[in-house]
Amino acid sequence: MSGARGKLAVIFILALAFRLGAVLSMSPEQKVLKHDDNRYEQIAKAILKGEGFSKEGKPIAWRGPVYPYFIAGVYKVFGSNPDIIRIIQAIAGSFLCLLVYLIGQTVFTQKTGLCAALLTALYQPFIHYLYWGGPGYLYTETLFILFIALSVAALLRYARRQSLMNMVLSGISLSLATMTKPTLAGFFPFLGLWLWYVKRPAFLKAARDFLLIFMVFFCVALPWTIRNYIVFNEFIFISNESGDVFIKGN
Repeated sequence: MSGARGKLAVIFILALAFRLGAVLSMSPEQKVLKHDDNRYEQIAKAILKGEGFSKEGKPIAWRGPVYPYFIAGVYKVFGSNPDIIRIIQAIAGSFLCLLVYLIGQTVFTQKTGLCAALLTALYQPFIHYLYWGGPGYLYTETLFILFIALSVAALLRYARRQSLMNMVLSGISLSLATMTKPTLAGFFPFLGLWLWYVKRPAFLKAARDFLLIFMVFFCVALPWTIRNYIVFNEFIFISNESGDVFIKGN
């Protein structure tokens, strides 16, 4: 096996082996759901019971919908087994290496992309259960980081080849990332500045492309926003706590 594809395949297998090893070696005590992971699972089980996106029988809007519905979907197919979630997250985390390679290759060189992918494969916070970014936790970080990397890769490809597909893909992935961790919505205005920088001095073209990406972003999130309005009788874009968390975290 030779060439960049062969090396990338080896890196992916290495990443998967480390992540699966970390997940499968967790002790029963380490697998206990204690904090946010327990809350996400409670919401997922409420969805499966037909109670909707709720906790203790009351509808909520203080979490993004993607991760609880992800857990609910996996439980629906495979049964209520958190280990299945961990294994799927280990696989998803391994695909992050491929996206990091694309980002590094696009911005710099193929060699840089391979080095970045290898570092991602070996990066402990993406592997070990002690870190929130690892697949052992039933937290949003694994999916969130994957969606962020996908959006960055799509935006960088847009900067090089300004196609409709890249703009649509970036809008979808940004929306999924925001519905996983709603705090990302606060960074959207900076995307407009970046588009203006990429398109300068064609301001109108930058504004047009920003509007298109935003419309895709908003349309993906629209069904959930409508749900929030129907349930709470007020406009809540994805989550009613995203602003507070964004301010506290930044």
